[in-house]
Amino acid sequence: MHLSARSVEELSELTYECECGKRHGGFARLRFGRLSALSEEINVFVPLGKLVILASGETFLRCGSVLREALRRYKLLTALDVTDVSSLFAFDDGIAGVVALGTEAAELGRYFAGVRNLPCIAIPDVICSERLLGETVDVPLGGKRVVYPAPPPRLIYVDVSLLCGAAEAYGKICSWALSLLDLRFSPDDQPRCGELYELALSALGGLGWYESDGVQKIFESDFRLAYCAREGLERGAVRVLAEETGSDLFALVKLAKVYELFFRKGYARPYAAPDYVERAERAGVRPHPLFCRADAFYADFLRERRGYLAGVREILSRLPNMKRTYFQLGGKGVRVEGEALRRAVDLLPEKCGKGPLVWMREFGLLEGLCKGRCKS
Repeated sequence: MHLSARSVEELSELTYECECGKRHGGFARLRFGRLSALSEEINVFVPLGKLVILASGETFLRCGSVLREALRRYKLLTALDVTDVSSLFAFDDGIAGVVALGTEAAELGRYFAGVRNLPCIAIPDVICSERLLGETVDVPLGGKRVVYPAPPPRLIYVDVSLLCGAAEAYGKICSWALSLLDLRFSPDDQPRCGELYELALSALGGLGWYESDGVQKIFESDFRLAYCAREGLERGAVRVLAEETGSDLFALVKLAKVYELFFRKGYARPYAAPDYVERAERAGVRPHPLFCRADAFYADFLRERRGYLAGVREILSRLPNMKRTYFQLGGKGVRVEGEALRRAVDLLPEKCGKGPLVWMREFGLLEGLCKGRCKS
């Protein structure tokens, strides 16, 4: 199928039976264009009728007039700064579609449109395709945030001039380098689909890993990776650590250094058996079943050690350029206290359950990591 050779517009609409046995794709139609030309694309899904526009007040103030002019043939209803998704159901049943102006509004629009069986047109303003393609949305309801399943938008319409968040998206793209290394070498986490692995690899190659080719290129790489994530390709430990520390690039830096140290100097400690119950309690998860440690784990470690070490060193060699591009894009530094970072890394095996960190736990090598004050 050669997904990596297809444009993101082609990829977004492609549905196919893969050699891995799954049926991939068919999520949403993706198009690039000026906001003023939206009616040409939206006409495919909503020829006539009432449209609900969802947006924050700030976003609507910035470009709402252009949007209203582009949709002047429709009858428009507006809902700004929605604080409770249930309020949207006050609209009558004559609604023909939902236009969500902004990435956060897109989650509201996806949920409302999914319940009402309406086409949702999402116009992102932040580069975060996971919020557009993810299987669930996080919406406000009754004074708290609630997660619901929701279909993706029928149309994702991207005006590049509206996009922000390039630095954060770039950091997430770079962090996939370590995820793909896990998928490539770790025996307990082999990629289920070679096509998706190659597609994710091409998303990194499109940026040269560390050279930014502009906002649209970053969005395209981010979209490809979100596509892979929705289809089952996991980010693994680096995703969990990013959620703990608040930065994908910071998580990449710290975890790559831990990996490099482990594969360069790590060895089995037969008498350092971990306390699975105590670790699970600290992580807030169920106790992990006991592993057959010595022979199987050490054999896997020795077999994959050289490939992992070469891959991690390649990532580390590119980190200075990654950081420079990240800060040029407007990224901010992250400071995490050493003890908090140590706890986060220590418990990653319980929270992701795969990859080299499981080996480190079984070898008794996680305790004492990342002591002191850490920043990037």
